[in-house]
Amino acid sequence: MNLRRLSLQLGVLALVLILWQIIPSFDHSFFLVSLTKVLSSYGALLNPSNPYVPGGLLPALKLTLYEVVISYLIAVAIGLPVGLAIGYFRLITRSFEPMVYLLFAIPGAALYPVFFLVFGLGDLSKIVNGAFLGVFPMIINVTAGVRQSKGQFIRLARSLGANTSQLLFKIIIPGATGLIMSGLRLTLSFVFIGVIFGEIIASYGGLGRLVNILNFNFAISEMYAVIILIVVLVFALLELIELAERRLLSYEKRTI
Repeated sequence: MNLRRLSLQLGVLALVLILWQIIPSFDHSFFLVSLTKVLSSYGALLNPSNPYVPGGLLPALKLTLYEVVISYLIAVAIGLPVGLAIGYFRLITRSFEPMVYLLFAIPGAALYPVFFLVFGLGDLSKIVNGAFLGVFPMIINVTAGVRQSKGQFIRLARSLGANTSQLLFKIIIPGATGLIMSGLRLTLSFVFIGVIFGEIIASYGGLGRLVNILNFNFAISEMYAVIILIVVLVFALLELIELAERRLLSYEKRTI
């Protein structure tokens, strides 16, 4: 991340935070809470005896992270090979690509009741919902990356006797790295949406359920504090993926 981009992002963030602090002082609406009041509510959230936060904030955070990580790993483990297959093999493209776009168009909210009925209130329904939402961006991006990398290099490699495995690992996957990493970022975002949505609708725990409980009890400051935590968590994980992408691309340049 260059200095100019970082300065711009920090400037926008500072402006938002300043406005958040100032606006509630002019409008005393119950739902407009100053930033300092929101930040001060983390102490109450960390208190296990808080009646609005059963067990405290940390158990909810751990549960959400667990569900997100498992959902993400499942989505990537399915999406990467399926995307490679759809992008590389024409028969699979014709057979399965329309189905991928059809399923991707279905809102996660429409299918979560089915997952809830099948898998219950536990972690599994949230994990399945997150993985379902996350797998299709991964498939679509990997497919696009494979198609982008196919071309004269493939024909040249085949003329030199390269087999399918060599084509995939020496030409196609390295050439599709940019779109694969983009798919990893999009997948994480969709996984978070699926998991948090599931926790809000029907769950025994997690940050989404915590937001729902606090909203129901009109604990507005605490609710905003949990939402901020979710945003920071997503941002931090996306930055980790971007860091991994920069390291990978830097390594590829050194090996060329």
